[in-house]
Amino acid sequence: MPSRHAAAIVILAIVQAATTSTAHAAESYRFTDRAPQVGDQATQGIDFDMKLSMTVHQAGQVIESVDRDMQRKQRRRVTVLEIDGRLVTRAKVYYETSEQMVAEADKPPVSARHPVVGKTYLVSRPGGEHAELIVTDDQGRVPPPEELAIVQGSMVAIGRPNPWIRFLSGRTLTRGETVRMPNHLAADLLGMGGAVDEVTRFEITLSEVRQVRGTTCAVLQTQIEATSPLGNSVNMLIGGHFLVEMETCRTLAAELTGDVAISEVYGPAGGQFTVDGKGNMRVAIEAEYGPAPQRAARR
Repeated sequence: MPSRHAAAIVILAIVQAATTSTAHAAESYRFTDRAPQVGDQATQGIDFDMKLSMTVHQAGQVIESVDRDMQRKQRRRVTVLEIDGRLVTRAKVYYETSEQMVAEADKPPVSARHPVVGKTYLVSRPGGEHAELIVTDDQGRVPPPEELAIVQGSMVAIGRPNPWIRFLSGRTLTRGETVRMPNHLAADLLGMGGAVDEVTRFEITLSEVRQVRGTTCAVLQTQIEATSPLGNSVNMLIGGHFLVEMETCRTLAAELTGDVAISEVYGPAGGQFTVDGKGNMRVAIEAEYGPAPQRAARR
């Protein structure tokens, strides 16, 4: 007959095994998503900074060298106007701020306030995710080319699936697990789309789960490599993190930093010159979301 001491050891082992099993199970987290609703609102901010040391070469000689710092900031409010299933197909966007600054060594910085500031635009993508993004002002008129380019560049996600939803929704990740997002989804997430830069590696690691403003969020550590598939060369090696809502797969925040190298050729044959640059970049993103306002019931 086993002693009480031996029995206690057996019981303790069972308890420890059960506790360990429960702890491991608690380390796994499942992502879901939520369909957008008409009236949903989001305030989105982006802060971009790139510092480059640039050199111009022609016929084997250095023509010019300059250190350049380029900064862009934008904050906008977006309201969903129309949806098609899980896609936002029409929205209203108001630009609270949008500006850029360029500084070069031994020169005063040059700042510019973009003409979209304080204005409202209507954006839509009829005809599917590969169709052209249509932009008008709040009176239905096509805006000037400079404004049109800014709005199209910042609202490219309208009418297209959220890459986080396509990759994460329905997926379970374990804390510390690393997965690789397909390059085409990563390009959509970063707004590249293969036109200028091509993502060659996009890895995420679930490092932490925390509560942010009452919602459960995943901290996804990220390693990104991107290059140019075109004649000119652009190479980026970037690291950082995304903060993603686990119930919606929406981005609440992100911060990415890393090294950038470019090499571009300009000019006609016989008079070409090359611009080479090396430096670093930083991108910070933040977003706040509000639900669609509830309509009062009719009496």
